[in-house]
Amino acid sequence: MITPESLEITNLYFNTDTQKSIDEVLLLTSNSFTEVMQRFEENAINPGLSMLYYGLPGTGKTELVKQIAKLNNRMLLLVDVASIKSKWVGESEKNIKRVFNEYRQAVKFYDETPILFFNECDALISKRNDVQSSVDQMNNTMQNILLQELEDFKGIFVATTNLIQNIDKAFDRRILYKLHLDEPENETRFKILKSHFPNYSDSLLLEISNKHHLTGGQIQNLKKKFLVEQILFKNVESTEENFKNYIESELNFRKNKKKSIGFS
Repeated sequence: MITPESLEITNLYFNTDTQKSIDEVLLLTSNSFTEVMQRFEENAINPGLSMLYYGLPGTGKTELVKQIAKLNNRMLLLVDVASIKSKWVGESEKNIKRVFNEYRQAVKFYDETPILFFNECDALISKRNDVQSSVDQMNNTMQNILLQELEDFKGIFVATTNLIQNIDKAFDRRILYKLHLDEPENETRFKILKSHFPNYSDSLLLEISNKHHLTGGQIQNLKKKFLVEQILFKNVESTEENFKNYIESELNFRKNKKKSIGFS
């Protein structure tokens, strides 16, 4: 359980079309949420808001959910999906039911409706398998429970995934908003670079933005490496050569490279 007070406001930068959708989500989860849910009930619609954020790693899915909670003063109930699964027969099913039962209690307790957050939920909402083992049976049963809970859900539910193509289609109808967070375009990437490296020239950052398809998460990793360099070697400003080497290391660490920097 994460309180909004414990979260820090972070400037996030998204592509123009994506930002429009995010602005709508921010408004929907603000004070307008209660009114919208009341209108749902008046129209015989279940008063629940369910959202799925999907896209490449490092595109800001998790941080976006935290910022929604922070800006709208909502408790964030973060579910550790891996811990739900148990080796004991029947325990996993009980665990997922317990999550939703605890969330319903939280809705009653807090003035503002909390957010139930399933981060990196691929293992839980992936395509169902033909039952060939007890594990397959458990996974399918857990999905059936989750589908039923979402059918009757009252509150704010958010899930994230990197692998939208693996998500079972049965979830499509039960998720109201599906928001794709794509990798940043050149202009957006420049803004992210500028926010992290304000002391570098615009021309250098534009060159990097145009040449390298870095995600926000990768740029944040670069910033961390710079901070390590400052702490260990007392370098207040890293060289442009080091900057470019860090980028090459971040993007190409899976390839065999003679040159390595930053503990890759």
